[in-house]
Amino acid sequence: MGPTKSAVVDRLAGNVLRLARLERGMTQRELADVAGVAQSTIARIESGARQPSLPLLARVLAAIDLEMRICLVALRRTRRCARRD
Repeated sequence: MGPTKSAVVDRLAGNVLRLARLERGMTQRELADVAGVAQSTIARIESGARQPSLPLLARVLAAIDLEMRICLVALRRTRRCARRD
């Protein structure tokens, strides 16, 4: 993976988190309080300065009623992950 793709991947969690938080009309502080983390933690994740662990990301996403799901597929396949509702 080249440096450009690496930078995009590094900021993926932060971008997803920011969009979800804004969609719910929450401030970073409100999300932090609900998730039980410092506001600075949310800010660092959203800015890409911190890569959250999976358990931390799952906890923060759960605070805004989202569930993290990971789907593994073969690298060369174009099929998307199936949704289970």
